Amino acid sequence: MAAEGGREREFGIVWLSEQELKPIGCACEIDQVIGRMDDGRLNLLVRGTRPFRLLERQDDLPYPAGTIEFLEDRETEPDAEAGRIAREAYTALVAEATDAAPDTERPVAMTAYEMAGDVRVGLRAKQGMPARRSEKASRIP
Repeated sequence: MAAEGGREREFGIVWLSEQELKPIGCACEIDQVIGRMDDGRLNLLVRGTRPFRLLERQDDLPYPAGTIEFLEDRETEPDAEAGRIAREAYTALVAEATDAAPDTERPVAMTAYEMAGDVRVGLRAKQGMPARRSEKASRIP
């Protein structure tokens, strides 16, 4: 992905499961180079920037590439009950994992993406998050 709109260089990550190449991926930017190996490979810390849909693979290049479209969120009313349940589950999970009472105000302002980034979530659940483009499906009120 070339630089655009004031962004530094981005690249895309798409999950290749045992069954298929998933159609929804995430654009990323390099946050930190953690290490360089003698053979030229890098260990990177990256940050997801925005989701995209893979429209077409470009197999004629010497590296994985494709044509994409960036996905926009759909404006919908948040589901207050689903938000309450998600915040309670997140708070209970943090308490269980850390043996400490979490800050009860923090989850109120967090999105579903931020909550998922704080805890270990399975690959299938993580893959489903960028595909949900409505506020009701992906954001905690």
